Amino acid sequence: MAVLVSFLAGLLAMTRFSIRARRPGPTAVNVAGAVAAAFTLLVSLPCADPLLSNAATAAIAGTLYALRPGSGDRQASSRPDAI
Repeated sequence: MAVLVSFLAGLLAMTRFSIRARRPGPTAVNVAGAVAAAFTLLVSLPCADPLLSNAATAAIAGTLYALRPGSGDRQASSRPDAI
């Protein structure tokens, strides 16, 4: 489950970059992949184990999001030692 969540997040990020670059081909491929990954996640949700896995993944993602350098501070986020 965590792998699918990570894959979905990556596809959504690539979709965003493709849209900003105004590239319709890669955007379509990324959207199709994101839809397939989301569908797979939704189909797997009725089981109890994936729910615990998703909760752990969300907790880790939330912690990392809270600890990241400021999103408006381009200089800090471009330096590896800033983390």
